[in-house]
Amino acid sequence: MVCDPLCSDAGCWGPGPDQCLSCHFFSRGRTCVDTCNLYGGVSGSKPRTASRSFLVEKREVGLERDVREFANGSMCLECDPQCEKAEDESLTCTGPGPDHCVKCRHFKDGPNCVEKCPDGVQGANSFIFKYAEANNECHPCHANCTQGCLGPRLQDCIGIMDRTPLIAAGVIGGLFVVVIVALSVAVSLRRKNIKKKRALRRFLETELVEPLTPSGTSPNQAQLRILKETELKRVKILGSGAFGTVYKGIWVPEGETVKIPVAIKILNEATGPKANMEFMDEALIMASMEHPHLVRLLGVCLSPTIQLVTQLMPHGCLLDYVHEHKDNIGSQLLLNWCVQIAKVRMRLAPVG
Repeated sequence: MVCDPLCSDAGCWGPGPDQCLSCHFFSRGRTCVDTCNLYGGVSGSKPRTASRSFLVEKREVGLERDVREFANGSMCLECDPQCEKAEDESLTCTGPGPDHCVKCRHFKDGPNCVEKCPDGVQGANSFIFKYAEANNECHPCHANCTQGCLGPRLQDCIGIMDRTPLIAAGVIGGLFVVVIVALSVAVSLRRKNIKKKRALRRFLETELVEPLTPSGTSPNQAQLRILKETELKRVKILGSGAFGTVYKGIWVPEGETVKIPVAIKILNEATGPKANMEFMDEALIMASMEHPHLVRLLGVCLSPTIQLVTQLMPHGCLLDYVHEHKDNIGSQLLLNWCVQIAKVRMRLAPVG
């Protein structure tokens, strides 16, 4: 019996390359072959001359199949399925396993070729998520990504990316609501302020408190604005004198919501009829006067005692102000005040 030419000198059990005791060149499983399929059919060793019948035998044992191999000694072993099959005279792999591929078929994760990048694979302490870059290499997602990612940044996380339009819409909607509320509040405050100014103007402007001597006649009490006691509220004492006490107060005209700061001068109850007459004369004179440096009389309350209601000067008494700020008041300012006071006294002299 003649052994197959691929058998070594050790002999064979029978005819064919799969009956050899040992192989002369390489073995693929239990079958002897002359070469390993390293380069897509191109032998890794010098091919020997063979007859047509030998080539037929080679096809029968599958030497020309489309699987790339590597030589491990005299054994032909298949490359890992994740290795990219080389089309030129290049090796597909250099050893067993996905970490010996010359080029990966799909993706490369560290040293290994993989079918896809890890997506929620259980790691030592947590799940592992990776993404593939343009060169098909796998890289870790951001540590806070819990559903995968498309890039290394936190905003590349899939869960966050899915919520980004909703978050953006929520932020824009929230800002819009804040702007609308702010504008509404601003408009409301402005309307209230305008309404308050108009109400104050109705009660403080000259033309609404008519002069008592429009035609040069003597003052007429009928033209005084008479206020009800319920319209006035005293806040604190500003000062006192021989005739009475001056209070800081609030005037809320009947039927109105506006609160007007006023000064309320109340005649002492112990004063007699003569003092009352002098007090009323003062009211009539103030009501008939119009001067930029004279406090305006807003009205008179006749019960339970006579009360003169004038505009409140927010800075208080001029004399107290001078005493308190005497070191900071220049001579020019003092002279201006003296001139203003003199003008008022000149205006009052003909009336008095």
